[in-house]
Amino acid sequence: MKGFIGILLISFLAAGIAHGQDTPLFHSAFEESAFTSGDPIQILLASDHQVDHNKYSTYRDEIEQLVLKLKNKQRGKKNIALIEKAFYYTHRKNLDWYENYVTLSDLLQKGKYDCLTGTALYAIILTELGVEYSIYEFDFHVFLVAKVNEDSVLLESTDPYYGFVKRSDEISEHIAQYLTGDQSPENSKAPVGSNASQYSSHINNRITLNELAGLQYFNLAINAFNQGQVELATSLLNKANLLYPSHRIKEIQKVFADR
Repeated sequence: MKGFIGILLISFLAAGIAHGQDTPLFHSAFEESAFTSGDPIQILLASDHQVDHNKYSTYRDEIEQLVLKLKNKQRGKKNIALIEKAFYYTHRKNLDWYENYVTLSDLLQKGKYDCLTGTALYAIILTELGVEYSIYEFDFHVFLVAKVNEDSVLLESTDPYYGFVKRSDEISEHIAQYLTGDQSPENSKAPVGSNASQYSSHINNRITLNELAGLQYFNLAINAFNQGQVELATSLLNKANLLYPSHRIKEIQKVFADR
């Protein structure tokens, strides 16, 4: 089933790339090949203009080394204790300081992260460890909830000290903060985009890693637009729409088209 979904995704992206006016302007052959591959890790890294095939291989090796160390701790088991080790070990080793509108390559190279890139790295690690998870998307924030057997844990990448939440009532409370709008763009630890309140739609979705890669392009598009780079912002948003044709992204495309 996963292979079939992968084929569908690659076919969809290829169709989008070939489609007339919505064709995104890829900044490199590597970025174009990343979209064709449908590999979310490659797509997340390809958004950085400085990443080519060589740097991509280097970053993949770094991720594989990180996962290997965690697998050595795993010893064939999948449990909450393993995920807790993965959360705190990864945060200490890779997530140095919070900054808006960064990419996965910024995280791996410089230790800069936001909620999106931190969540992406944890999702990649959990995938490699064979742990099920769901990525939660809200107006201004993303995080993930992992599941082992009948137990669930929430991984909040923006909180290095208390971001591993395993009590079910605390998980529900954390999710409810974003459902009720208690987290605004001003006080949220990790807004999805600058000036996001203009486009707030009370988003509450569970998304895939590929769709998270689309949100990374969305973030970059918002940042470029706020800096007056309308053509670049439009290209980034077109690529975001290929990966995640959500209501949020389509609404911003209308805003960009009016400028």
